[in-house]
Amino acid sequence: MLSVSDLQVSYGAISALSGISFQVKPGAIVTLIGGNGAGKTTTLRTISGLLRAKTGKVTFAGEDVSALPAHKIVARGLCHVPEGRMIFSNLTVDENLAMGAYLQNDAVINARNREYVFSIFPRLKASSASSLTLPAATILLLNMLVAHSGKARSLRHSSFDTSSANQCIIG
Repeated sequence: MLSVSDLQVSYGAISALSGISFQVKPGAIVTLIGGNGAGKTTTLRTISGLLRAKTGKVTFAGEDVSALPAHKIVARGLCHVPEGRMIFSNLTVDENLAMGAYLQNDAVINARNREYVFSIFPRLKASSASSLTLPAATILLLNMLVAHSGKARSLRHSSFDTSSANQCIIG
């Protein structure tokens, strides 16, 4: 479902990725693990279209998405959920749900997806007008993006207490 082939990414003259390749099959959960500066974030940002590779190819659901802008990659069902401190923490649950559904203009589908998210996280329904803590906001954004089209997949960028890891969840 997701294939990364020989990605090479640079920040100016500094090489950040040198020929990374991997495949993620449907339903798989992959974690990128490495020290600071190893290229975890650069890999995810390149896959999701936030950065451009010098060479290499990213294929999602059989389509080469390497040259597409991030918003077009999201429209195809692949999204990047950044680590907690980069989320919309000042928005309410309702506002976060609306942000996650911005590509979907059908009110009936939006209502169904909203109820789907609330069925997974019933506690959110009771607090839909309130703001969330950052970890909960990250989980909410991940799940609302997955729910918004029924086909969305995510690249989740997470920070943990003892280490940093990036997860690619294809399901």
